[in-house]
Amino acid sequence: MRKLDTRIAWGLALAALLAGAPAGATEFTLSDLNASLTVETTDATCGVGSSCGVSNWVVDGTDQLFEQWFWVRGGSGPEAPIHSLGLVGEQASDTNPLDDLADDTLALRYSDGSLQIDLTLGLRGTDPGDGISVLREDITLTNLTGGFLTISFFQYADFDMDGTSGGDTVQILNGNKAVQFGDLGSVSETVATPPPNLVQAALFSTIRSALSDGDLDNLSGATGPVGPGDATWAFQWTATLNAGQELQISKVKRIVVPEPATAALLGAGLLGLVVAGRRRPARGQG
Repeated sequence: MRKLDTRIAWGLALAALLAGAPAGATEFTLSDLNASLTVETTDATCGVGSSCGVSNWVVDGTDQLFEQWFWVRGGSGPEAPIHSLGLVGEQASDTNPLDDLADDTLALRYSDGSLQIDLTLGLRGTDPGDGISVLREDITLTNLTGGFLTISFFQYADFDMDGTSGGDTVQILNGNKAVQFGDLGSVSETVATPPPNLVQAALFSTIRSALSDGDLDNLSGATGPVGPGDATWAFQWTATLNAGQELQISKVKRIVVPEPATAALLGAGLLGLVVAGRRRPARGQG
């Protein structure tokens, strides 16, 4: 019974943290050549319509990202942003000082004493005007208890290609790759290991509202294509970790902003769809 009690206790503790998110926010800016990225590590304003966690992925002067962040659920839920566990360590570093003198990598550790989540974000840019940037994300979830934990871990992404919050189309391919494109730019995310258990592609704010409603939710499995509109997607991993066991997730995002003359060909080659440029009204606050 001790193992079952440990799982339930952690789930209840995580739910209680929803009411006590950190009062402030610690902001980091990562930069590399033509790209920059903002990370709010202890974001207190994480409601629907406000950005949470990672935002402002600027490539050659255009912001392509409204929001990307992670949610976690233990036991009977509900899911909560990972910073609700508590930020216990952070370190920014410059991993290519011969190219530029700016922090391009951020390591974060969140823990409530039962579950530990280590997150490393590594930004790479290219020469100005190339229109390409890559973000590598490595995540390790560790069970710190003496029993077992059943957890669900979510990643949610809301990109605004070409700097607009509408006119995008998204599709999830092969269960581990999301591709979204607008009139000019495109973003893709490939999960190297392990593949998610569930995925979902949807227009804003279907997924975001479910993650924030205080109930236990699972992704629908809908792969799309979805759009044109304010396209979003999410991945979900569910696992039972024994005492001391880890779940390691590795994935890569890539933004490509081609010249206007080749943008239509890129979109057709990715999904065989024609994307209509259409601006959605500003998000409402939730």
